[in-house]
Amino acid sequence: MKRSSFLSFLVSSLVLVAFSQLALAEVKVATVPMGTTFEQTGTGQYRLKGPEGCVFEIKGFHKTVKGTATFNEVGILGDCGIIDKNGKLVATGTKGVIRSGPKPAVRTPGDSIKIAEYTIWLPATIEFTPVRVFNRPALLKMCSPAGQSGTK
Repeated sequence: MKRSSFLSFLVSSLVLVAFSQLALAEVKVATVPMGTTFEQTGTGQYRLKGPEGCVFEIKGFHKTVKGTATFNEVGILGDCGIIDKNGKLVATGTKGVIRSGPKPAVRTPGDSIKIAEYTIWLPATIEFTPVRVFNRPALLKMCSPAGQSGTK
């Protein structure tokens, strides 16, 4: 009896671990390219439009408190949506972070955007967890796995 309960516990634990890996969403990294325009649509809400027509809609932007940010981290995003150049929603996400790119030696027009009082140097990245994906191939084209630079 003791052996069968241990065996069932072991099997159920392995099944739980296997399915929990499927349930964890993969973090995506989208690149905000040079030439992106910026528009504030409300309090804590922003729209970033890339030169190819891709739009990042950000809601619930919170500035990172000094001393708690990781390198180049500018703010924490509540929700974000990615819209392709045809105006169709590609994906929605949550729990994102926007990171500034490196500061250029020579400043040129279109190499930065300003959110709140922060200057974000382009190309920047947005890391987020996809909640709902409407067009997986388009999302994969716009994003790369976490830890790698985006491929726009």
